[in-house]
Amino acid sequence: MKSLVVDTNIIIGALLKDSLIRNLMLRDMFDLYSLFLSQQEVKKYIPLIMERTGIPKTEIEDTLSMLYGHVTLMNEKLLGESTSEARSVMDTIDPGDTPFLALALALPVDGIWSDDKHFQKQCHVKVWTTEALLQELLAGHN
Repeated sequence: MKSLVVDTNIIIGALLKDSLIRNLMLRDMFDLYSLFLSQQEVKKYIPLIMERTGIPKTEIEDTLSMLYGHVTLMNEKLLGESTSEARSVMDTIDPGDTPFLALALALPVDGIWSDDKHFQKQCHVKVWTTEALLQELLAGHN
């Protein structure tokens, strides 16, 4: 089973609709990790998600709770030295992604699950897009 750090864009994608991303997250096919700060980040987008989808806030919050039930949340304050390494890599690319790279560097994971093209610009940690994970699963490698 792959261990992956989940970027916030994946969680938001899973909230938008009952999609492949949501199904992959809920099937416990991966050990998923993220940061507590991702919850705050996602909550900022709830009004936009409600506007775009027409989904009531309570349903979004219930789905979010269900999704995070499949993710081990970590405190970004415990990332230690990996934060400075991640900062040196990501701050010129996308500083908002620095904590997620730091988490991937701090844990023994197989990479970061993200559809954010910014992560593709670094080479310190493998980045798995949703499409790449699906292809891997269809090929029978997990």
